Amino acid sequence: MSQATRIRTQIVDKDYLVATLEGLGHAVHEGHLEIRGFGGKRIRVEVKIRSDNPAYDIGFARVGEAFKPMADWKGLAKVDPDKLHRRVLRCYCYHAARGRLAQRGYAVVSEELDDELRIHLVLATAEQAKSASPGQGPGDPPVVEPDAPPPLPAVHIEACIEQDGHVRIRTQGLAEDERLKVMQDLLTVLGGQIEAASPGVPDRNPAGLGTAAKAKPLRPNAPDLMAG
Repeated sequence: MSQATRIRTQIVDKDYLVATLEGLGHAVHEGHLEIRGFGGKRIRVEVKIRSDNPAYDIGFARVGEAFKPMADWKGLAKVDPDKLHRRVLRCYCYHAARGRLAQRGYAVVSEELDDELRIHLVLATAEQAKSASPGQGPGDPPVVEPDAPPPLPAVHIEACIEQDGHVRIRTQGLAEDERLKVMQDLLTVLGGQIEAASPGVPDRNPAGLGTAAKAKPLRPNAPDLMAG
């Protein structure tokens, strides 16, 4: 049996936001900054990147607990602010979940992008990850037959990051105290609110966890991470 949870997320950690933007190829500036707009308009932000229009910048500032993209959007007609936010949020969830779980000693067993542009991660302790893929490092994808589902360690964590940034987490075989610590860490770094939870899932969840239909290996810093 396993525990499954769906989390609504926000961008709350500046370090992971910066890592996300750098991973997407942006030169990132941090500090007490201002971004430029039409007619000398200035907006205060904490993180800044350049846009395609040299007269306008895009920034990220805290609104309440979460970072939101800021700009003089009228001068950036080719940029959809909602789409930009969804893309950055999705990539942020990838970096934040992966990074926070690494701090707890979990290594990536596999990471894939499916045909619905959902990011699938499977993580386990370093020892479990190594045993799931004999002869390879804990971060390398396992060797499997074509079209065969990857083998999963007995104790593991699955994460499915959806296009809108919602994250589905499923834990398998974790002791209850460790499961609670993992979920608290993820809720903190993802600025999350639990939308749904299931006390027991007997096998792979058909609603997005462990079912990366037509999935392909994910290249974390490549354009396919931000597709859609």
